[in-house]
This record gives sequence, structure tokens and C-alpha cells, in this order.
Amino acid sequence: HILKNILHELNNDVHVIFLVGGFGGCQYMYYRIQKALKPIYGPNRFTVIIPKSPHLAVVQGAFQYRKNPEIIRSRVAEATYGTETMTQFNQKIHDVRYYHRMKSGEQFCIHLFSPLVIEGERVGYNQVKQNV
Repeated sequence: HILKNILHELNNDVHVIFLVGGFGGCQYMYYRIQKALKPIYGPNRFTVIIPKSPHLAVVQGAFQYRKNPEIIRSRVAEATYGTETMTQFNQKIHDVRYYHRMKSGEQFCIHLFSPLVIEGERVGYNQVKQNV
């Protein structure tokens, strides 16, 4: 069920699934994934691969990434990341609790969250994001 949700969040844009880590070599898990997903997505929709040493695959992947970061073209953000910002205060949309008057007399709404990356968003290698 979790894998179906992940595939859905990625707009079903997955073609290969690698089973790695402690349970990566578990034939039962391989069987369950095949059984659950093949009827929904069809037999040719994706390939499930168990590497020769699934318990070492994560470490080897980290090593490969360190040697050549461009090997990963993109990743999916696990959480939403952003920065605290402020903007001109507008009493129609901002809560008065966040009102702040500067020494210059300018009125700001403070403690706003400005997202850079939203959970589930695909982020490309070396992609730069910034608040404006």
C-alpha cells in the first residue's frame, strides 16, 4: 500500500524499483511487490531489481554519488523546506499578531514561511532555488 502511494505521488513516473538495504534481498518482499503492482500497472510498466549485494547497495550508491554527484539527476523532496521571511503588512490578509513596525515607520508582517521546495517535488541535480 505504501509503494502504491509513493508511485501515485510521483505521477507513476517510475520505471525501475531497486530493493536495497536490510530487506532488499528478501524474496518475499520481491514477490509481494510484484504481486501487488503488476496487476495495477501491467507486466511491462516497471522492473523490480535486487542487486547482488542489496545490503551494501546503499553504501555503494553513496560512494558513487560522492565520486560523481551528477549520477543522480534528480531526487524527490521528503519534506517542505523554506525560509522565514517578512513582507509589507496588509491588514486584509495578515494576522495582527505578526505586525511589526520598523524604526523607519515601515509596517511589516513578520515570521512568514516562504517555501523553496515542497514535499514530493522533484529537485534536479544542482538546481538552484531562491526566494525573491
